[in-house]
Amino acid sequence: MSIRSAMSAGMTGLHAHSTSITVTGDNVANINTVGYRGSRAIFEDLLTRKITGIGQLTGTRLATIDKIFRQAAITPSSRATDMAINGRGFFCLKGNHDGLDGSFYSRAGAFNVDNEGYLVNPQGLNLQGYMADTDGNIATNLSDIKLGPEDLPPAATSEINVSTNLDATEQTVVAAFDPADPQATSNYSTSITVMDSVGNQHEVTMYFRKSGTNTWEWHALTEGAEVAGGVPGVPEEIGTGSLVFTADGLLDQENITLNSVDFVGAAAGQTISYDFGESITTDGGDGLSATTAFAAPSVVKMISQNGFSAGELVDVAVDGGGAIMGVYSNGQRRTLAQVAVADFLNQQGLERIGGTLFIDTIDTGEALIGLARTGGRGGIRGQSLEQSNVDLAEEFVSLISAQRGYQASGKTITTADELFVETINLKR
Repeated sequence: MSIRSAMSAGMTGLHAHSTSITVTGDNVANINTVGYRGSRAIFEDLLTRKITGIGQLTGTRLATIDKIFRQAAITPSSRATDMAINGRGFFCLKGNHDGLDGSFYSRAGAFNVDNEGYLVNPQGLNLQGYMADTDGNIATNLSDIKLGPEDLPPAATSEINVSTNLDATEQTVVAAFDPADPQATSNYSTSITVMDSVGNQHEVTMYFRKSGTNTWEWHALTEGAEVAGGVPGVPEEIGTGSLVFTADGLLDQENITLNSVDFVGAAAGQTISYDFGESITTDGGDGLSATTAFAAPSVVKMISQNGFSAGELVDVAVDGGGAIMGVYSNGQRRTLAQVAVADFLNQQGLERIGGTLFIDTIDTGEALIGLARTGGRGGIRGQSLEQSNVDLAEEFVSLISAQRGYQASGKTITTADELFVETINLKR
């Protein structure tokens, strides 16, 4: 190798190690950047070729800057709209970034809601996902995620579920049930609040009357002033029926003779279904996961209804599958959308464009977009952020190694220069 080649080799070393120090410095500078993916400099040797095919080593050069996509630590966040991907994948974003309009991908999940209700990242790019309809069904087309509707309309009660034990030792009530005097003509009662079509609440009391061996009647009453045609102060019957039990006290049959009501100021003909559990004959159940008639004190084991008043969106929650649940002031939870996650066959082909963003290239292949926890994609943690995956100890070791390489390359040039001077002095 000639003296000139030695100096050239040293120069390539200076350039390569200088770039390596820059890469390391970039990693260290982004140690606290949310979702940042570190890089590493990969060198390769240089070889000049002659016509004869015999080569001569002439130094090194930067071959590539690899991206490191290993998982980083996930830490809790105080913001409900923050998310982190645990595993493979990227958040999908759309919009305009530094004049570039299109699709972007990122591991940074610091999202917020803009003035139109859309989930956006700090650069204003829209988070992509699948919106849900009012019944919580997820759409199949990818779109911007919008949190809303802000208000949840009321829902009228259409079903009351009751599970009680009716004491089999109770005496049969001889007198017919009297809505004007329900306590005296029944054995047991329990209450529940139901909703009409505009979200008004109505107190409904259910009375149970033992009408014979293994047979009970039930009657649902509410305040007469709240029912069209009712009399204030006089309970109005809005539901009646009977329950038949086996000799073992298991629920065999459920019968309904009245279950419609016209609440004042609401839609007429509100139908309420009364369900007392999985009866043997009526539902094909075992009669045990239901209202029973055992020789034990009468007690309500469970009672619920499906109506609710109007509510405002007060919070959101994200589950592991990326489903965004709206939490409303009336206690209801509703699926609003599901976050999309993208993966690539060749993640190294992604091009970094700043702002913790990547764009796909011909080397990545098509983006494989789908739901979290499917197709090898990672899960999503709500109210969390993924930190930078830079290991500071590793970076310091790389920095020291690059510094030594730079110094050694410089020494090569110095030594070659001394040889060059010595060669010049030979003529003296």
